[in-house]
Amino acid sequence: MNAAARRSTWAWVLTPAGRGAVATVRVEGPEAAALVDRLFEPASQVALAEQPADRIVFGRWSTTGEDLVVCRREPEAIEIHCHGGSAAVASIIATLAEHGCATLDWRAGLARNMPRSLETQALELACQARTQRTASILLEQQSGALRRELQRIIEQLASGEAAAAHTGLNVLLARGRLGLHLVEPFRIALAGPVNVGKSSLLNALVGYHRAIVSHEPGTTRDIVTATTAIGGWPIELRDTAGLRETDETLECEGIRRARAELADADLVLLVSDASVLAIAPMLPADLPEDHILSVVNKSDLLASDQLPLPAEPVIRVSARTGEGLDRLLDEIEGRVVGEGLPPGAGLPFMPEHVAALRTTTEALATGDLARALTTLNGLLVVQPAAE
Repeated sequence: MNAAARRSTWAWVLTPAGRGAVATVRVEGPEAAALVDRLFEPASQVALAEQPADRIVFGRWSTTGEDLVVCRREPEAIEIHCHGGSAAVASIIATLAEHGCATLDWRAGLARNMPRSLETQALELACQARTQRTASILLEQQSGALRRELQRIIEQLASGEAAAAHTGLNVLLARGRLGLHLVEPFRIALAGPVNVGKSSLLNALVGYHRAIVSHEPGTTRDIVTATTAIGGWPIELRDTAGLRETDETLECEGIRRARAELADADLVLLVSDASVLAIAPMLPADLPEDHILSVVNKSDLLASDQLPLPAEPVIRVSARTGEGLDRLLDEIEGRVVGEGLPPGAGLPFMPEHVAALRTTTEALATGDLARALTTLNGLLVVQPAAE
């Protein structure tokens, strides 16, 4: 293989990282078939260049002896289907590289075959989605949902329908909060005094023992996290140190970190004990009220007619028995997700999308229609594929 062929023949893994029965490696370029033929021993002894497109060919990989199948998808594109283990995939990629084939990660490989656009951005993120629900929303964007919404707004602005365009922009900006959490989970912090059962509640919500539970005050010193899904949305629960006055150096640092965590959370579960209802007065002063959900834990310790009735609405639960957890989950989803999305809705799903929409609204507020249209059209422009 000459130098030019080496530079223009590429290999990358199409299937996601992790455990799987089968993995797929794509080799693409003018020397793809010749390169794979040097390393693949077909049982039929017929060279890949002579095989019809899309014919599955069984054989062995010469350097490892692994049985696998190969398929010539296009004249200059070969797919190698091997065992899904990471070692098998790494061995094939390494062998191809040793024989002069350049290697790419999957994003760069995708960019070689699809122009950079809203749709490819959505597809890349869909590969990282943690739940079926968010993957489905991203696939709707990959099918053009966001593009259609943007084109509608552009047409409205161009035809003088300013009010309708403003409405469309506001809808998209409101949906941006959800769009930015299709991959990144919402952060839910558990806060409150010591010994109110925050760690037990975290364990109950995720369904396994993630946090250490102890009757000893101050057991939780650092932030303990656990990732789950609520209503199909990725959620990261974060157990924080109990809030109280103390001179113990390590615990003080844990409390400092807890306060910082609460300020960054999308929602704070302010947990109290049903028999005490001691709400900690040490929350950040600038924490919005709509970011706080009061939760009374250990409701199993008292009869229902004995439970105190605080002034603010609360969710009563028992981490030990599971009582009230379904209601708490529903309330969490309602607080962070809201009404959700109608089927097929477009929404901005990357920070630069939200920034462009804000720039558009600012331009319209100053009467700069040209800048608004330029910004929106910039979101639709197909950029050259990465080399």
